[in-house]
Amino acid sequence: MAKFRNCRPDAVVDALAFTEAQAHGLMAAFTGITKRIVVLSSGDVYRANDVLSRRIQSTEIDPTPLSELSPLRDRLYPYRGLPVPPMAGTNVDNYEKILVERAVMGNAQLPVTILRLPMVYRPGAYSDKKRRFWAYLKRMDDGWPAVLFDQRTRPWRASWGYVTDVADAVRLAVENDGAAGEIYNVGEAEGLDMQGWVRELAAAAGWHGRIVVADEPCPAPNLPRGMNLDQNLDMDSAKIGREWVSTDHFPPAGT
Repeated sequence: MAKFRNCRPDAVVDALAFTEAQAHGLMAAFTGITKRIVVLSSGDVYRANDVLSRRIQSTEIDPTPLSELSPLRDRLYPYRGLPVPPMAGTNVDNYEKILVERAVMGNAQLPVTILRLPMVYRPGAYSDKKRRFWAYLKRMDDGWPAVLFDQRTRPWRASWGYVTDVADAVRLAVENDGAAGEIYNVGEAEGLDMQGWVRELAAAAGWHGRIVVADEPCPAPNLPRGMNLDQNLDMDSAKIGREWVSTDHFPPAGT
């Protein structure tokens, strides 16, 4: 704590506040030391995530793209009991960005900016390889003549952000005092659907096979049949662009 007092940073960026306890510790540590905090949250705070995963049985689909005012999840701890690896050594059973946001907002002594991040991708990322792109790229690298999509997976879309673009948003949040007390969605302005992503991957990989769309459910890497794929997860990042980020920082995916 003495080191923090000695350096007296103008702003602090917290990328590791995964739990309510960590968020309270953050505010206690830096109140009276820094002028403002930027907290990295997640798009998983939105209720649409529970509709997608069927954690709630809802006949209503939340409209997308999701804005900062879209409804949040009613059920807490989205990964509790699931086989998800620890996040930076934190037990995922206690992970909850909704509680993090509640813990840090509204402190008159220490203003906070919250950035709700998309799915972040970068070259060589382990999570990208195993959960997002690897299965498609492996087929392309192996010379498969076609990639198979089912009708439900093909049009599904979510928000994405390339790591350097997301870093630019964090930097601008730090530099703009007008962002204090605000919440912003971060993501590419024109998110692609799943078929669009595979087309971009094919172009980047030099693969010239076909994308085949089937009427019947298809195996992985198509999305699991148990998910409600009528619910998209794309987020509206217009607020961040309108207020203080040039659209050059978040170009359409694939550019």
